[in-house]
Amino acid sequence: MKIMKLFAIGALAGVVACGPNAQKEAEDISQEITEMRNEMSDEMKEEWNETKEEAAELRDDIDERIAALNEKIQNASAEAKAEAAEQKAELIEWRNKIDDRMAEAGDNIQDGWAEFLDDTEDYFENIRESLES
Repeated sequence: MKIMKLFAIGALAGVVACGPNAQKEAEDISQEITEMRNEMSDEMKEEWNETKEEAAELRDDIDERIAALNEKIQNASAEAKAEAAEQKAELIEWRNKIDDRMAEAGDNIQDGWAEFLDDTEDYFENIRESLES
């Protein structure tokens, strides 16, 4: 939404720049664009911090589940150990994917931010649902 506003202001700048107060209007528009960019940056930082917190909480949940499986494996039958080992491997894979996503996003925080957030929220939700079942 804000990106659309930014483009609209930019287009308006081209039209307004032809008027008698072109310099002043261009400076005003430039200031508005700068303010909007800063707002977007602040929002991205806030979303990034929230996503990092959610990832940390999810990792903690996964680590707790892994610890529980490790205890279960100690006193389990061969069949139960195999099943627990499969579950543990899946949990470790999820945890590694969370780490990979967060590292990737940290490297490219401004490129494809909205897509990253949507994909990550969906991924976290899928993991949460699996942990609850």
